[in-house]
Amino acid sequence: NTASALSRDRLRQEFSLPFLSVIGPGVRAAAKASTSGKIGVIATEATIESDAYAAGIRELREAEVYSQACPLFVPLAEEGETDSEITRQIARKYLQPFGDKGIDTLVLGCTHYPLLKTVITETIGSSVQLIDSGTATAVELEDLLRNQGILRESDAPGWSKFFVTDAAKRFHRIAERFLGHKLEHLEAVEVSEHVGKSNNKPS
Repeated sequence: NTASALSRDRLRQEFSLPFLSVIGPGVRAAAKASTSGKIGVIATEATIESDAYAAGIRELREAEVYSQACPLFVPLAEEGETDSEITRQIARKYLQPFGDKGIDTLVLGCTHYPLLKTVITETIGSSVQLIDSGTATAVELEDLLRNQGILRESDAPGWSKFFVTDAAKRFHRIAERFLGHKLEHLEAVEVSEHVGKSNNKPS
């Protein structure tokens, strides 16, 4: 979400291929899900400061959008503190401002936050619908691939390959926690070796 909020417009200027960020799908899912028009957004400080979610939701419908940065949720998710008392205490601190707003929908505007869904629901209340921006993006990606005629039809197992520029061991450990299975294909790369190659054009 942070990367999407800060770079999506620039990337769309640089590349002509279809480009799907996590902001748009999250915005559309939240705008559709809310019946009261009172929507909360939690995300990193950079995403909140960008105003990407609040502005996007208000473009689609009349809504009262309340935003809250939750920076400590990221290290808690990465360290596996998804169901601990310290996480509950921090969740109460972050989510308390929503208590008197009457929101019926809460956007999880960071892909780390779904790991904390149980604690967030306990804190905010089960009547508030949680919008997972990652799930919303996956749904729209399926539609995009189908419309492009490139949706994979085979039932055979697929595979993934990840490229990282730093902290490969840490990424490996955290990715397995997020994905729920072993990560077999991981490669460290130097960005300087690849920058500009995709934009090279014949003269």
